[in-house]
Amino acid sequence: MFLKQANKFLVYFFSLLPLSIIIGPAVSLINIILLDLFVLFLLFYNKYLNIFSNQTVKVLFLLYFYLLINSFTAIDSELAFSRSLGFIRYILLFVAINYVFYLNKNKNNLLFFLEYCHFDFLCRCFHRIFFRKQHTRF
Repeated sequence: MFLKQANKFLVYFFSLLPLSIIIGPAVSLINIILLDLFVLFLLFYNKYLNIFSNQTVKVLFLLYFYLLINSFTAIDSELAFSRSLGFIRYILLFVAINYVFYLNKNKNNLLFFLEYCHFDFLCRCFHRIFFRKQHTRF
């Protein structure tokens, strides 16, 4: 029961990602971090740790460790190292996206919603480029 509700919450939370990116960088950063933490909790709770044995995830972690090692050769290595620590959220976001699509491999609702958001964004961009108008005026 808990897993079913948690997976539904994860899908709804993941669906808010395009909206949070449009709202602003702080909201999208908070959304990505909360999504990553929630997926990590679900992965450890379900004991579904074989997603980390995926070849792509291994390559991403290898690139991440290369970034960490490379940050020591910078002029200000302490600042470079602290800045490069935050990039792990994108690797975990990739794992979260894979996990969400693994859960919903037979459901097309999530993919349809994301495609609709992408299409709507592209239409607004083309309308603004060609007609030099904005859809919303504040």
